[in-house]
Amino acid sequence: FCKILLLLQQLLYFIQKCIKINYKFEEDSMTHTFAIYVTQKIMTLFPLEASNYDIYIYAFEKIFSQISIYIILITWAIISHTTIHMITYISFLVLLRGQTSGYHSNTPIGCFVLSFLISNACIWCSKLLFKYFPWMIFPFLVLASTYIFFTAPVNHILLNLSLHELKMHQISSRRILICELFLTGIFYLFHFTRPLCVTSSFAIITVAIFMVLSKILKQEVKYYD
Repeated sequence: FCKILLLLQQLLYFIQKCIKINYKFEEDSMTHTFAIYVTQKIMTLFPLEASNYDIYIYAFEKIFSQISIYIILITWAIISHTTIHMITYISFLVLLRGQTSGYHSNTPIGCFVLSFLISNACIWCSKLLFKYFPWMIFPFLVLASTYIFFTAPVNHILLNLSLHELKMHQISSRRILICELFLTGIFYLFHFTRPLCVTSSFAIITVAIFMVLSKILKQEVKYYD
């Protein structure tokens, strides 16, 4: 028992340090180096413009960092026997959040820690709620869906979307939201997929929470014209 407490203490200390430290990728980081290698190989095989060299490196670096997060999450899900729940949660979250945007951590390590903790916490809570209070999730789902439908997307400062792009994201976010709500209803109809109904609901609620956080923390660009 003492070893468990010590491990939890060390984990909490690590999480605190990860969130507080202003960590940034160095030029010789593994992800950045691999992105440079892939970009150079692609540019030798295809006639790409050299002026876009830095753009390709940045794009590949973002792709590799995101893929590594998903690989770790799925691996942990397999170990913890929550694979289906994790795949459902990630799919619903990524598809909708890709159009709504929302809160983003300032550091890659902070993004990883938050993604790991939030996804596992939501899956654990979804399984617990389904077992004891399955109906408790639906009022929150209605509130989150309504908020997303009428306020999405968040024009995050890292995106700085134009008014036309905001309109396109608004249409896409509403379509994806409706599709996800429809799938959530389908999950509820069948007994063997009913636990996934709560998991998918948590994913939609998480997107709404991220949107609220981005507004509270002033990570949004606003147009007044």
